[in-house]
Amino acid sequence: MHSFTNEEWNLLVRVPRWVVEAASAAELDNAQRTHTEREAGFIAVAGGRELGSPVVRDVAQACMGIFDQTPAVSFADPEAGLSQVLEQIREAAQLVRAKASAEDAAAYRRWLIDVTYSSVTTTSTCRGAGVSTV
Repeated sequence: MHSFTNEEWNLLVRVPRWVVEAASAAELDNAQRTHTEREAGFIAVAGGRELGSPVVRDVAQACMGIFDQTPAVSFADPEAGLSQVLEQIREAAQLVRAKASAEDAAAYRRWLIDVTYSSVTTTSTCRGAGVSTV
């Protein structure tokens, strides 16, 4: 069992969703590309359940239940939204480093990077393969 408070756990669970939204908002896309980026992010978040880290597994599982909720971060001003998400990521990384094993903390950070990478590269990968994502 984890030693996170409810507030801390809520942050850890919501950050991956915000990461997907931030990665998608980082570049102005059409609706189809944005949907594709979010879908790839969702799949990457779900993949956390299989990474071997108990903390990441449990966070990923909990994140699946909130993924369709509107993120609390607004990207009407993309720069402000991205800054807010980066601050939340820093806070979550510090929290998991302080309260989880070093292995789980490293796995959580790597997982967030994988989620980001999956979200931002999915459309460019498809375009590079000659697949239309529009």
